Amino acid sequence: MTDNSINKPLFAMITLNCNVLEEPVSINYLIERYFTDFENYIDGYFILIDSLDCKKIDPRQIIGLAKMVKQLSENKYVFLKQIGGFGEILCAIGASGFISGLYMRETFSLKYIERKPEKFGTPNRIFIPELFTYVNEEVARNINYKCTCSFCNGSLQTDIPSKKIHYFTCKTNTTNDLQELNNNEKLNYMLDKINETLTFSSRITVFNSSYLNNWKNILESSQNWSFTKQDEIDLEELLDELEGED
Repeated sequence: MTDNSINKPLFAMITLNCNVLEEPVSINYLIERYFTDFENYIDGYFILIDSLDCKKIDPRQIIGLAKMVKQLSENKYVFLKQIGGFGEILCAIGASGFISGLYMRETFSLKYIERKPEKFGTPNRIFIPELFTYVNEEVARNINYKCTCSFCNGSLQTDIPSKKIHYFTCKTNTTNDLQELNNNEKLNYMLDKINETLTFSSRITVFNSSYLNNWKNILESSQNWSFTKQDEIDLEELLDELEGED
């Protein structure tokens, strides 16, 4: 008989509420089910987290996400859907890539679907790659910020079409850099970038950099993570470890 099956890679779609990331038992059960029941049938995963703000969220949740990505990526592709700057951190930990909104709407929330359509983005904000996030244009001008990406070439974009290209160029540059590196080099690359970000953030008088310290701690701790199929994710142990580094 002729095999008429379609030979295409199959990816599982994992959609979770961000609160579930605080539940090690639930996360470990999910991972174990995919490993046990579907390991020979799927090539990777797409992960979508509802209402995930990686700058303001409880550290337990981004730790849970990071460890889940690390464990799932041991022998499969892992892509994050609609995630902001933390997507770059996850790529250094093990993710193969991430999908992000092109200028604003970087994260997913059911409330966006329930609302009536709104106008595009926030026109008076600009993406600053050195901070992994957006700041008000006035703040950027106050520190005399000039972007050095290949599109901006030492300028500051003010119109929305140019801001989109600026954002795309910055994100593409980072992902291209990471693709050329091995796992250890990716971690070192991103740790260097975080350290530069912490230095850069001191130029802004009112700026909460706590998320950067959280991300840095996760990157440093991830160097010691090692999993087998039987391993459980112990968030309490990891939180104690991170608190000891502050």
